[in-house]
Amino acid sequence: MVDGINASPNQFTGDEGPATGEEVLFSIVFNSPPTLPAGHYFFRPEVALPSANFLCLSASKPIAAPGTPFSSDLQSWIRNANLTPDWLRIGTDITHQGPFNSTFSLTGAQETPDPGAWTLLIAGLTLLALLARRKKVA
Repeated sequence: MVDGINASPNQFTGDEGPATGEEVLFSIVFNSPPTLPAGHYFFRPEVALPSANFLCLSASKPIAAPGTPFSSDLQSWIRNANLTPDWLRIGTDITHQGPFNSTFSLTGAQETPDPGAWTLLIAGLTLLALLARRKKVA
């Protein structure tokens, strides 16, 4: 959905239909872990492309294997310059196809320094201490 986004009351456009392109996986490393309480959050990716549009993958219903429990997420929302400061629900307001599901996940582990890094750090601090001591003696 790129151009088929109008503000209320004419928000139904049916969108531009399916699109094709290159699928890309983003991996983001935070300098410090986010400390967010449990809840619902908006994730708003912005990608600058020289000559194309950034599109998110989405589906009009949950994609899960039969018999797989699925915890339904909330609807996908969209905003562009014509809508600011408002947002529209993609599936309910724009396409009338029902809630569009998009998802992202935050996973990871606290990184611990490599044991070799500790050895280098201790060796470097020891060397600095010896050099400082040598300057005092001289």
